[in-house]
Amino acid sequence: MSSAKRRQKADEYYIRGLKKCSLKDDNGAIADFTKAIAFDSGYIDAYCKRGDVKSILKDFRGAIVDYDKAIEFDNTNEISYYSRGITRVTLKDFRGAIADFDRVIELNPEFAGAYCYRGMTKDYNQDQTGAIADYNIAIEIDHEYKFAYLSRGNAKTTLKDYRGAIVDYSKAIELNNEDVFAYNARGTAKDNLQDFLGAIADYTSAIELCPENVEAYCNRGSAKIALKDYHSAIADFNKAFEFNFDDSSAYYNRGLAKVFLQDFNGAVADYSKAIELEPEHFNAYCGRGSAKCSLHDNIGAIVDFTEAIELNPEFAGAYFNRGLAKQAIHDYKSASIDFSKAIVFDPESADGYLNRGDAKICLQDFKGAIADYSKAIVLNPKSANIYLKRGLAKCNLQDFRGATTDFSEAIVLDPGDSKSYYNRGLAKINLGQKMEGSSDLNKAVELGYSDDNETIKISNESKPEKILVSNDNSDGFHRAMTNGYLEEYLDGFFTCEIGIAKSMGLRIINPKMKSDKEKVKESNTFMSWVCVYYHFDNECSHPNIGGIKCQGACKEWILKKEHKSDEEYKREDKFWRQIVK
Repeated sequence: MSSAKRRQKADEYYIRGLKKCSLKDDNGAIADFTKAIAFDSGYIDAYCKRGDVKSILKDFRGAIVDYDKAIEFDNTNEISYYSRGITRVTLKDFRGAIADFDRVIELNPEFAGAYCYRGMTKDYNQDQTGAIADYNIAIEIDHEYKFAYLSRGNAKTTLKDYRGAIVDYSKAIELNNEDVFAYNARGTAKDNLQDFLGAIADYTSAIELCPENVEAYCNRGSAKIALKDYHSAIADFNKAFEFNFDDSSAYYNRGLAKVFLQDFNGAVADYSKAIELEPEHFNAYCGRGSAKCSLHDNIGAIVDFTEAIELNPEFAGAYFNRGLAKQAIHDYKSASIDFSKAIVFDPESADGYLNRGDAKICLQDFKGAIADYSKAIVLNPKSANIYLKRGLAKCNLQDFRGATTDFSEAIVLDPGDSKSYYNRGLAKINLGQKMEGSSDLNKAVELGYSDDNETIKISNESKPEKILVSNDNSDGFHRAMTNGYLEEYLDGFFTCEIGIAKSMGLRIINPKMKSDKEKVKESNTFMSWVCVYYHFDNECSHPNIGGIKCQGACKEWILKKEHKSDEEYKREDKFWRQIVK
């Protein structure tokens, strides 16, 4: 067969191959291009087209072989270099790809596609600045090059230039208002600018163009979480799952929405699915651990936080949350170690020092707690709670003056906090400032103080076992506490919450409830304090007035102030002692 006939036959197979390409008969096309090459071994276009079809079929290395052959026959064919460059990008041979695009640009400086793909290669290689420079040239050559705008928008997004990215994505949409990717990408850029409503609008446009676009549903769900529209967010994730979309991030985000809706069991299930799909999903372990804490499954939470720490040993939050879980099961020593780790990796977090201080309080390390609260105050000087806690720790070290200063600072920062007034009142009383202390206690009552754990706990081996309270409404004694016992009596009426005595660990008995004395322990009733007896082995031993023994002092005061007869006094004394017994 003559060379002309062979060429004619090669062309026939080549043209038939092109038709099969248009019909997406890729294997048939390859067969025809192969026959064309058989009739003409130097058929450059046939090599290039066969390489293109092989790329479509993901036979990238086979495609490279064909492009190499085409270049071997003609090293000035820009299309061969261009196609090989694109295939090399797919194979992550970025150096080889850039070399090919450089050659294309050398052969044809006006080849916009070569600049665009060279920019994309640089983008993949983390050279976003160089990539943008190439995209700029591509756009200068072709002002309507949509892919160049999209690619430049992606590079700007990577550089966190979200406003610039939105301009590029908008231009791409202007050139093709049915580009689903462009809407999704612009929505993501708006998300990053916290324009969640704008982002939702773009994701919705993408869904309208492609109702099966699971990425748009998931992105819209995440934006709705940011807007606290949790039910609607869950609906979007559910819609994505209808299309058999198994994505760990989608399950993670749906779990997050369920946490905000207090559906902790549902959240645990979603986080578990995310972990099943991606066994090293660090955030899913952290999220599941937090959800388990909310379900009081602190042991399970500790297991999850431990797994998270193994995946990321330098994440402060995992140590911190594991510390909280350990605190919840009263493992204060181990919790303190975790808080210390959290501080190592996040030394500027006041919460780490605050919670380590709390753990030290439970370990009776009051000095260590004060040091941690002091550091927390440096990092967060506007927190009334930290001043309150440091004040309480100082009380346990009998530093009532320092405690008073801290409680005062807490009051400045939060004037409506009854606990700060309450504890400052007790601290002042311990300093002998009885009137000022009673004023603070009254203010605490006015602000609605109720007994809780944020009160002074004074540790003293000689603390009285019982406290007897009269509920007579005549003039009362003004009580002062020092080291757990009565310091002195003061004349005057004073009302006080039972919680004050409870905070000292004392038993309270109200004669008006003597038939049901135990109820008084939990009562928040206010009582006037008229006569108080402290009993140590059935003998009162508190300091007295003017050197007179307690019974005499009490007797003389009552006889004088209330004009009681000696017999009346004895009857009442006997009555009270029977109640105490």
